[in-house]
Amino acid sequence: MGAGHGWPLRTFVHRDNSMIDRLLAQLNQWASLQSQILAVALVGSHARHPTHPKGTARADSDIDIMLICTEPTKYLTDTSWLSEFGEVKSAEQEDWGLVQSLRVCFVDGQEVEFGFTTQEWVNTNPVDTGTIRVIRDGARVIHDPHGLLEKLIRVITEGA
Repeated sequence: MGAGHGWPLRTFVHRDNSMIDRLLAQLNQWASLQSQILAVALVGSHARHPTHPKGTARADSDIDIMLICTEPTKYLTDTSWLSEFGEVKSAEQEDWGLVQSLRVCFVDGQEVEFGFTTQEWVNTNPVDTGTIRVIRDGARVIHDPHGLLEKLIRVITEGA
C-alpha cells in the first residue's frame, strides 16, 4: 500500500497528527457499529515509530487503513459509507491479492487508502508474506475487539 501506482500528479495537503488522530477516532467509532468489521489498523508510514528504518510519514504521504471484515465486497461495491469521513472527490479500486482497496481522495485534500480483507489476512499459521511485509512496515491497532491484530503482530514480532 502506498502513494503513486501510476496515478496522475496530485496536490497534497500537509496533515498534522491531530487530523489523523481525528480520522482514526472516527474510524474506531464507525467500525464499532459495523458488525462485519472485525479489526482496523493504521498501516504504513503514518503508523511507523520514529526509529523505524524507513522513517515516518512525509507531508505528502497517504493514510493507509487496513480493515479485516467478514464481507469486504459490501464496502467495495456500496461506497456510501465513505461520506462518514468526508466529501469524496474520487475513489478508485485497487487489487493487492488478499487485499482489495479503495484509494479515496477527499475534497479536503486527504488521501486515504482503505484496504479490505478477510480473516485469512490475519491467519497466523502460516502468516502470509504480504501480511508480514505490511505489519513490519508499520502498524497501529485502531479497533480489535477480538484480538486478531494483536495476536498477528505478536506472532510476527516474536518470529523476527
